[in-house]
Amino acid sequence: MLVATALGRIQGANLEGVLAYYGFPIPMPPVVTTEHHPASLPDGQFVLKTLPIYAKCIGDGDGFTAYVDTADPTESANVPQEVREAVNAMSQTPKHRNSQQKSVLQSKLNKAGYRIIYTSKDEILARQYRFRLRGH
Repeated sequence: MLVATALGRIQGANLEGVLAYYGFPIPMPPVVTTEHHPASLPDGQFVLKTLPIYAKCIGDGDGFTAYVDTADPTESANVPQEVREAVNAMSQTPKHRNSQQKSVLQSKLNKAGYRIIYTSKDEILARQYRFRLRGH
């Protein structure tokens, strides 16, 4: 504690001289980047930025379903090609026509674990995650 207090009082240039005199490495200032790298988490833990979770997504007391927007960079890299093709085909099918073709494409998305969520502004392709909670 005494050493930290003493070193805290020394100006930057003088501190480098003191460290060099005693043979200690001179710390480099942290490099500031504009890229955002996620913090390292313990094994088995990760962070998902989900869309809002509604009460109907909580089926029983120990689990819930959450959806993650595939526009998120960590999610977009994992979207299978057949899902991308199904979404493109659905967007090219008129809304009022060919409902049978749309239902086939929709079931293909559901089997792959994806869903199109309709909001007032747009349509979001989302990956479905099912979480089960457990005690220790």
